[in-house]
Amino acid sequence: MQTVVSRKNNANSSNSSDKIDNIKLVNCSIKEILISEKINIGRAKSLLDKIKSEGVWTKPILVEKKHMVVMDGHHRLWVAQNLGLRHVPCLLLSYDHKNLTLSRWDGGSEIHPEVVIAAALSGELLEYKTTKHVLSGDFSCPPVSLDALA
Repeated sequence: MQTVVSRKNNANSSNSSDKIDNIKLVNCSIKEILISEKINIGRAKSLLDKIKSEGVWTKPILVEKKHMVVMDGHHRLWVAQNLGLRHVPCLLLSYDHKNLTLSRWDGGSEIHPEVVIAAALSGELLEYKTTKHVLSGDFSCPPVSLDALA
């Protein structure tokens, strides 16, 4: 199942497209998505309560499209799993995307995409809040009912 992503203030958008600036918004199977970092279970449970009470999914997970590795949204993926959802909205992009930056939360030494991908593929997860992925620009997506993702 696919849906549409839009970039606010994009006056050139004359038709509905699921691809903008090489970013694709799709509802991905949660079974296909790999994590690379540990999570804070308290924060995850708070997010679960919030999303459950709202009844809609409002923020897509950033996912590296070749290996299906979470860039940003580890807590949201945990929420989806614990709500029994089968799919979750994801923005698929590559590490070389012009609007994506990768750094460390603690401001430490540079971290490379290969380290993130290796952690996900090996199952040897990075510590909580090791990486900071930021997608600049104002990308939005419509809220999706949790029932539609189940």
